[in-house]
Amino acid sequence: MDFYQERLDLGLVKTKDNDHRPHRNYTYYSYPDLKQFLINIPKYDLPITKTETVYVETKSISQTKLREAGFKITRSKDNATFIIVDNFLSFKEDMIDLGWNLREESFRFNDRIRAEDFIDNRIVDFLKDYKYIQVKDIYSTLYKYEVTFDLYSNIMQLLKSREVSNVTMAMEFMSNANWEDDKVYLMDIFTNHAETIWHTPYRTSISFKGFTESLGFNFRSVNLKDPNGYRKYCSKEEHHQFVYNKFEEEFKEKFKELVTRFKIKINEFTYGIDYNTIEEGEEC
Repeated sequence: MDFYQERLDLGLVKTKDNDHRPHRNYTYYSYPDLKQFLINIPKYDLPITKTETVYVETKSISQTKLREAGFKITRSKDNATFIIVDNFLSFKEDMIDLGWNLREESFRFNDRIRAEDFIDNRIVDFLKDYKYIQVKDIYSTLYKYEVTFDLYSNIMQLLKSREVSNVTMAMEFMSNANWEDDKVYLMDIFTNHAETIWHTPYRTSISFKGFTESLGFNFRSVNLKDPNGYRKYCSKEEHHQFVYNKFEEEFKEKFKELVTRFKIKINEFTYGIDYNTIEEGEEC
């Protein structure tokens, strides 16, 4: 099967300068058609019981972890309840001016190969009654640990040591915990220790790689600098208390500096947690 021609016939591939051959390094796709192609992929939407028989197409998740959780692994797609695939490709709309506005998505080098393999596999499966689930959606069923402030604190202590064995242990805790309802702790970990994590060999393990891919964002880009940055990840009262405690000393020092600098006389002053986020432009 000529997959490039198949992609071309489906309207996915965009050609350059009337060249109908695939570019050596780049593949261009029509953004609207590609997005619709992904939407049409049949998803498995029933509750997951962890007793299903699954076919694992991706290398981003450990088959050992799946078995430990209760899943059965098959080598035949026809016998699978659903197929576990890489996270559906994340696309952005780029407006590229080629004499007219044409919405495109381009992939290069390894991303090009990954995108082509993913799409070509779906084309081959098109006539089958297969259902698919993304790594990020299956990963939440494999967690071993419940996130608590104590778990977060232990991870932070291990990361602060910068010893490879301790950092690896911290990363194992991270990749086996469900952070969905406690993202503020995870964001603080990445804000303070992303580079330490990045330079630790365990980062490339199937377990940790699968975990970071399931997050849907680049953990190295996380950099929360002030309370407002943290507050958008607060979903519980204890989260607000965590942020309050984190910045309380900083506030006291800055307030003391202002009082001294401007010789302010204050008879009484109280402060506490504000659970409401004041958006820019709103009146307090």
